[in-house]
Amino acid sequence: MSHITKIKVEINDLDALERATAELGCTFMHNQTKYKWFGEWMGDSPMPEGLTQKDLGKCSHAIKVPGIDYEIGVVERKDKPGVFMLVYDSWDNVKAKHTNLISQKFGTSLERFGQEYAIQKISIEAESRGLVLDRVPLEDGRVKLVMGGTL
Repeated sequence: MSHITKIKVEINDLDALERATAELGCTFMHNQTKYKWFGEWMGDSPMPEGLTQKDLGKCSHAIKVPGIDYEIGVVERKDKPGVFMLVYDSWDNVKAKHTNLISQKFGTSLERFGQEYAIQKISIEAESRGLVLDRVPLEDGRVKLVMGGTL
């Protein structure tokens, strides 16, 4: 049984995504066309928007998370070329001793990935303008960004 989940952020900068991937301790797998998942969609959860059953497990790139068998697929949207979405198998089955470590590590909708992608996107823009971007971690897990000065 499997449940594929798509995060809500649209990815349009693969450099920022690769930097976010590294910052989160993962590996960006360039041109890997399949991501590891359960391998069979059971039809008991909503299909991510824009995907069909034939699309599951296929991607343009993948993200390998250390210590976790399943991967995150970086899937180019059919309706928006150059825009990618992240999809992964979010099924949890405690009886089968399978706990979704991707959800535990990054949030059910990969919120931490979305946050880090946004930080890296802003950082790239700041660097291109010769500015310095400092991040200040907040107690609730959010990050405050302070931009200023020059490199």
